[in-house]
Amino acid sequence: MTAPVDARRRECAISVLGGPTTVVDIAGHRLVIDPTFDPPGVHSYLTKLTGPAVSAEALGRVDAVLISHDQHPDNLDDAGRRMALAAPLVLTHPGAAGRLGPPAVGWRPGRPTNCPDRLTCKPFRRCMARPTGSATKAATSTAR
Repeated sequence: MTAPVDARRRECAISVLGGPTTVVDIAGHRLVIDPTFDPPGVHSYLTKLTGPAVSAEALGRVDAVLISHDQHPDNLDDAGRRMALAAPLVLTHPGAAGRLGPPAVGWRPGRPTNCPDRLTCKPFRRCMARPTGSATKAATSTAR
């Protein structure tokens, strides 16, 4: 059994909090992917039956937030948006960056983006039979 994620950084850890929300600790840095932290209840077209496994506040300082897409509350809800915009860096696709505003940065596929310190983030294209919009996913690697 692993310890629940909290404000302590780990050298290398991936914690799935539920839904799309994932916390990645690597080389002393913390990234949060697709933050969703709204409480149970009706949110737009969906009804959340349970709250997040861990609150946004329990995560402590976050170095960067990666948002695959911002137009659905199942990938970025109201509390997740507040948490993301409080981070020093938000990486997403250019359309979402325009809607979110600073500190969101539009990320073009195939162009590495330097995240905090020694991390390099590289975007992936979403593979679907019929793409329905822009999305950004990331791989992180440490430069040694």
